Amino acid sequence: MVDARLSPSTAPLTSGMDAVCLFVNDDASAETVEILAANGTRLIAMRCAGYDRVDVDACRRHGVTVARVPEYSPHAVAEHALALLMAVNRHLPAAHSRTREGNFTLSGLVGVDLYGKTAGVVGTGKIGRCLIRILRGLGMRVLAHDVAESPEARSLGADYVERDYLIANSDVGGAALDTYEKEDKIFFNDFSSSSMSKRMEAWDDEFKLLKSFPNVLITPHSAFLTREALANIANSTVANVLSFAEGKPFPENALVVGPGKN
Repeated sequence: MVDARLSPSTAPLTSGMDAVCLFVNDDASAETVEILAANGTRLIAMRCAGYDRVDVDACRRHGVTVARVPEYSPHAVAEHALALLMAVNRHLPAAHSRTREGNFTLSGLVGVDLYGKTAGVVGTGKIGRCLIRILRGLGMRVLAHDVAESPEARSLGADYVERDYLIANSDVGGAALDTYEKEDKIFFNDFSSSSMSKRMEAWDDEFKLLKSFPNVLITPHSAFLTREALANIANSTVANVLSFAEGKPFPENALVVGPGKN
């Protein structure tokens, strides 16, 4: 176990290691991959689904296999999205802070019933479908948008519409893509820390402004963070390493770069 994040400056620490295990903030750029390959490393095992921090072309050139954890708990992320929605709708951060200070006033804490309202879900992959199931369970109508429609999402009661229609006609909205701004609506977004950092770099001033609003709730990269998800991550990562070591096929959708994967 090495505490330092992987980067070109720390890559020499991998000398003699057949594999390295990385997370979302590690740097596996072309320069880093070149050093890893020279050190004898032949496997990058990601402890996450995303691999945008890995230069896959460099890995192909140097014969370095890349594996990931394709999913660990879509339920955890969907439930986190619901938690954000509930907290913002019922002003829970403000209510909690006031109560801790001995202030039991109710001014400014009025929310709305979610039952009977319309929820918009952008992105209907596994997480989106888990969220649709939860929202339907609350008695909400669900509008959905994705480049590829899901029969399962339809069977759960979601109606596919164009994105602009979804934004205009949803009382609350959940997105795996961009955030939205519209008066008298609640929008919640569960995107990864890597995409968050990209947005912060590109829109630093806007992000600072967003943080200043009392009706905005922001958490770190914790949507996935449940005991079940952590266990799935550990088990899947070990399975990937064993598949590589034993020359066996990788679990479904785990192999990013390697034998038989262009």
